[in-house]
This record gives sequence, structure tokens and C-alpha cells, in this order.
Amino acid sequence: MAFLERSHLEIVRAVELHGTMTAAANALHLTQSALSHSMRKLEDRIGVKLWYREGRSLRLTPAGTHLLTTANRLIPQFVHT
Repeated sequence: MAFLERSHLEIVRAVELHGTMTAAANALHLTQSALSHSMRKLEDRIGVKLWYREGRSLRLTPAGTHLLTTANRLIPQFVHT
């Protein structure tokens, strides 16, 4: 069973770039609810939090930073392919 999908990588990159789930959802043409649900489901599956949530602000956890690094490496490869 696959836990990690390309969409998860794109979401992590978009949240980091845009700063909030709402702005990232808008950039990805998703609802904020769908984006949040997707990431919460991933966190539950892998058993690791990706963000520290401080009110409306998000800060990557070490696991989230690792996932962002992976996303920044893989997404350009997907685009190139």
C-alpha cells in the first residue's frame, strides 16, 4: 500500500511557499478542507506530525523538513519526465 503520493509532496511545497494551508489550497486549486484532510490522513498513516500548528501558522517539524527536501528533489524530476 502506498502511503506517499505526489500530491502530498506538492502540498508540502505549496504550504512552505505560501505560508498557510488556505493559500496553498488556493494555489493548488483545492479547498482548504480537502488539503487539510489529505495531510491529516497522511500524518495518521505514517504516525508522524509534519507541522507544528501555532494558531493559523505552520512550522515544519523535522519530519516535515525531510519531506520538503524530498519534494524539492522529486517534483522537478516528475516535471522533467
